[in-house]
Amino acid sequence: MLEKRIPEEKTALPELSLRPVEEGDTPFLREMFGDTRALEVTYLEGSEADKQAFLDLQFALQSRSYWKNNPDGRFDIILLGETPIGRLYVNRSPYNIHIIDITLHNRYQRQGIGSRILKSLQNEAGAFQGSLSIMVEDFNPAVKLYERLGFGAVETHGVHIQMRWPSRNAEPTPVTRPTGD
Repeated sequence: MLEKRIPEEKTALPELSLRPVEEGDTPFLREMFGDTRALEVTYLEGSEADKQAFLDLQFALQSRSYWKNNPDGRFDIILLGETPIGRLYVNRSPYNIHIIDITLHNRYQRQGIGSRILKSLQNEAGAFQGSLSIMVEDFNPAVKLYERLGFGAVETHGVHIQMRWPSRNAEPTPVTRPTGD
């Protein structure tokens, strides 16, 4: 099980830790959800209030789905020092750790934090010779990070890619993306 403190690497990053999601985290989680969907919302018609109502509904539906479909999951807030910077939701089984969701607030991305968390999960999975899996949208820039860390595409479901490290059923293969031609 991932320890509450995420191991340090040879970087100057402050201490990372996890704590369970609490009821008071909802405003932070809702804000972070909105930030990660900001580009998508720009394409919607309607007032800012309509767009916010849409985001609130989507956040509520996603949250309800995560908790309902993963009753044994662990739902944590990622802390940098004492500051909440993201969320990590995982579901553990005897042979696999499934990342339900890993999201860092926009201002904390591309600083090595996500890599550090993923490597910690890889070490945990490797300790019991298990795998680590995640479902990700094919247009998500994090796909390149997962590939760099040795995840391979196992199957696709519409715009979603099931990725696994290490893959037991298929050799990890790079994700094929449309060229846009």
